[in-house]
Amino acid sequence: TDKPAHARTSNLNEELGQVDTILSDKTGTLTCNSMEFIKCSVGGTAYGRGITEVERALARRKESTLPQKLGADYARLSGEKTFVKGFNFKDERIMDGNWVNEPRANVIQKFLQLLAICHTALPEIDEETGKISYEAESPDEAAFVIAAREFGFEFYERTQTSISLREFDPTSAKKVERSYQLLDVLEFNSTRKRMSVIVRDAKGKLLLLCKGADRLVNLNIMSARAYNSDLFYLLPRHFISCPFSLKRSVIKSAAIKAFKTSVAQQITDAKALLTSSSETPETLALIIDGKSLTYALEDDVKDLFLELAIGCASVICCRSSPKQKALVTQMVKVKTGNTTLAVGDGANDVGMIQEADIGIGISGVEGMQAVMSSDIAIAQFRYLERLLLVHGHWCYRRISSMICYFFYKNIVFGFTLFFFEMYASFSGQTVYNDWFLSLYNVFFTSLPVIALGVFDQDVSSRYCLKFSLLYQEGVQNVLFSWVRIFGWVFNGLLSSVIIFFFCVGAMDHQAFRNSGEVVGLEILGATMYTCVVWVVNCQMALSISYFTYIQHLFIWGSIILWYLFLMAYGAINPAISTTAFQVFIEACAPAPSFWILTLLALGASLLPYFVFSSIQMRFFPMYHQMIQWIKADGQSNDPEYCQVVRQRSLRHTTVGYTARFEASKHFEEFSEIKSH
Repeated sequence: TDKPAHARTSNLNEELGQVDTILSDKTGTLTCNSMEFIKCSVGGTAYGRGITEVERALARRKESTLPQKLGADYARLSGEKTFVKGFNFKDERIMDGNWVNEPRANVIQKFLQLLAICHTALPEIDEETGKISYEAESPDEAAFVIAAREFGFEFYERTQTSISLREFDPTSAKKVERSYQLLDVLEFNSTRKRMSVIVRDAKGKLLLLCKGADRLVNLNIMSARAYNSDLFYLLPRHFISCPFSLKRSVIKSAAIKAFKTSVAQQITDAKALLTSSSETPETLALIIDGKSLTYALEDDVKDLFLELAIGCASVICCRSSPKQKALVTQMVKVKTGNTTLAVGDGANDVGMIQEADIGIGISGVEGMQAVMSSDIAIAQFRYLERLLLVHGHWCYRRISSMICYFFYKNIVFGFTLFFFEMYASFSGQTVYNDWFLSLYNVFFTSLPVIALGVFDQDVSSRYCLKFSLLYQEGVQNVLFSWVRIFGWVFNGLLSSVIIFFFCVGAMDHQAFRNSGEVVGLEILGATMYTCVVWVVNCQMALSISYFTYIQHLFIWGSIILWYLFLMAYGAINPAISTTAFQVFIEACAPAPSFWILTLLALGASLLPYFVFSSIQMRFFPMYHQMIQWIKADGQSNDPEYCQVVRQRSLRHTTVGYTARFEASKHFEEFSEIKSH
């Protein structure tokens, strides 16, 4: 659909950058759920020619001449008749009533009657044009009804007790109106996986018409139908270390047919296959159907099944029920302990979406149940790429940096108070004015951290998409690890020590006023507070990777606001301003030592962080720093240079180990080149 993305919750932003496993529906999610009737098989005879856009693109990739030949033939046939949405069928043998000349015409007639009767669609007649359109529960059901109409069996009216058609009569070669008495409708559900209707024709004959999954329906009247699901634009990137396995390379499939009596043995054999193939650079996928999945999710087998699934690059569960989808999601979330994301578009995906840590609903043609149950709604599956790789990474980095900075700025401020209490023998005398204490986190340091959490970008969106390995910083929690947190705590302690001892050591017993008076408590407090405001705001300026006018305004505006407040507050009656009365105008501002001390304390406090950042950037950079390095050197379009950066930053991930074979192979080749 064309509906914009909508975040239905605000407490999962950072988890968007830490998704380890994605569980996705297929129909309507990986595909756009736009069904076209292309081919059918009736009575053992296949009808329909031409190929889909997806097949044509695949053939072009393999450099086959088939799409050109079929494309020309298809174009010739298409010119003879206007295009009908949902109907992409061309075959003169059964079109335009020619099916009556086929050897098994009676079977074809029953097949077309089934398509026109066995459904729950409602006809809608355009009053201006008189054309009939159909409102169906699913696109495939609408495609079947449209196909029946194009073959000469037009469904045009439904009541509670009857269904009416305009059928092609083989004897008269004309369309006749026939009405069928509707006795009962057994609608499709995930348990039966089929739909049935019971009708009585004009001759009083009872008919049971059934359609459903090919594995469950074995009636002679039922055909094997073919229709197309237009594939979405898939992510054309090689996610070796990313949380999802949409790869350019061909994935070998390990198809496992597990049955109730031997499911454990089958899974054990498959796991042995993965173990034995660990010496070869192959990526494997696990494919399991709904029946086998039922036994694989039993308590005595599911741990082994999960271990097998984690070892694969991709896992495909086909023909699975909504309950099985939810159980698989729950198993992965609970057993691995990692962040899981589920994405779907229909009511059968609601359980899976609600069970995952993050639920993504796609606003498609199957209703809004998935969207209403989700945390975030998007219009198409391809938007998930930008949601995770760009906005997910940005949110994770912003929130982690913001929390670390909160630790830093409050430790700097709090420990200067603590050190003064030690200096004053814990007398209870505070060095800062009461209003200084109250407004520190309200005006003088809060706005820059808000700007950090809203606007900062360590890497642009284009580079986030180009270097998808950057997403692993969130999966591995690199930016919010205990090492990083304690690093910021240590930086805050170091800054508070430098500020306090610089101020006390430089101002103790020194003549400060023109009259020769030495520094008092009010001057020491104002000077120390000024140093704290400068240091924490300039530290923010060093930490930000992406500056905007708003960030400049907040950072430097907070420092200017402190001076304005100090002058305005100091001009108030001493009964209110107490120790801050005229402290800046009369004492601090005229003294050169005040300004010199502020600059020295600022430089000394920021120097350790600057030195550490330089060493880290030079010798052991994080991945986002390496990308910044590429951008600064202008090497973003050099494939070899970018590949070196990718290989240098490869780390072990929780993605299936078979998915890392190719990455390991490339890394070994790069190491050999470097050694030579």
